[in-house]
Formats: sequence, structure tokens, C-alpha cells
Amino acid sequence: MAKLAIELGVEKIRLTGGEPLVRQDLPLLIEKLAALEGLHDICLTTNGALLGERVQALKQAGLRRVNISIDTLDAEKFKQMTKRGDLGQGARRNFCREGCRLGADQIKRRRRARRQ
Repeated sequence: MAKLAIELGVEKIRLTGGEPLVRQDLPLLIEKLAALEGLHDICLTTNGALLGERVQALKQAGLRRVNISIDTLDAEKFKQMTKRGDLGQGARRNFCREGCRLGADQIKRRRRARRQ
């Protein structure tokens, strides 16, 4: 499907939906996408809970950009939503550090309000 999209002019692909980092084959998928001629950007949207464990394999596979989307800033709700993960100050710093390890040249921090 990605090849067809590229033939139709798509230059960027964002991997999202659910939590992409739970896919065991994610590095292989990124590697295959990165090898496609004409694809200029692959971005991953994640809640970041598993990023630290997988960032090196993703970078080696060809991922160069990540968007961390956190649906709540309430630490307990984050833990319930992700079934793991810490959202304390240290975790937020870790998200930025992992983005830098990926080679991110830009890190934005934006709060997204969500109705309770």
C-alpha cells in the first residue's frame, strides 16, 4: 500500500493508531518503509511509554522523527491508560532524551486538553 501511495505522490508516512510500539515487528516495518524510493519522511506517534526500550532499534531501522502524544498529564490516569509507564517529571525528561537519542532536531512540548 505504501508503494502505491508513493506512486500517487505521498512523501510522508505517519505510523499511529493504538500504540505502535507494542508491535513486535515495528522495526522491520520501518526498515521496509525507509527503503522505499520517494518516501522522504517516516514519523511515529506514540504515548512514549515503551520508547526507551525500543528507540535504538527504531533508529537503526530508519526512523528519524517521533511525535509523543500524551492524552493526560495526570500520572495515575496515564498509568491506567498505558497499563505501565510513569508520567512524573523524570518521565517527561526521558521522553525528550529518547527523542534526542533518535536524532530529533526539534522537540515540541504541547499540552493537549482532554475533557474528563
